[in-house]
Amino acid sequence: MTGEDDEVVRLSPSPYRWLGVLATSLVFVSIGVVVPSEGTGFWIVNVLGVGFFGLGALVALAQLVPGVSGLTIDRDGFVMKSLGRRHATAWGDVVGAFRVVRAVPAQPMIGYDLTPAKAQGRLARTNKAAYGLHAAIPDTYGRRIEELTALLNARLDRWRSRNT
Repeated sequence: MTGEDDEVVRLSPSPYRWLGVLATSLVFVSIGVVVPSEGTGFWIVNVLGVGFFGLGALVALAQLVPGVSGLTIDRDGFVMKSLGRRHATAWGDVVGAFRVVRAVPAQPMIGYDLTPAKAQGRLARTNKAAYGLHAAIPDTYGRRIEELTALLNARLDRWRSRNT
């Protein structure tokens, strides 16, 4: 079978989101550098702030490099790539359906359950206890969360209809 099932979908993080993180981080770094702290005893706050937000700026810059992060959806499953690390999940390892998880209200994610054989890790057990699902896709990659959830569920349903 060819056509839509064989189509590979590659999604990248929204550059606008990461440009916002970069700008915000740089503002806080500059505040930490400019605001005097000598003799006030708050120098450690400045150093920690510059370090923390400087690291945030570096992560944002890395996320803006094409190919460093993204989501690839194909006939066999999906691959999440974040800062160069890859995590592949086969459709056969997914139990149930993908659904929106609002663990942090400001940052909803797409969650899913794994087969018992794949849900053995500590992180999967912790996520299941805390959020009710084993794993989550941490970004919407520039799409509306409902749209990406529907795309993942459609691909999962197609895989199941071919393999049952």
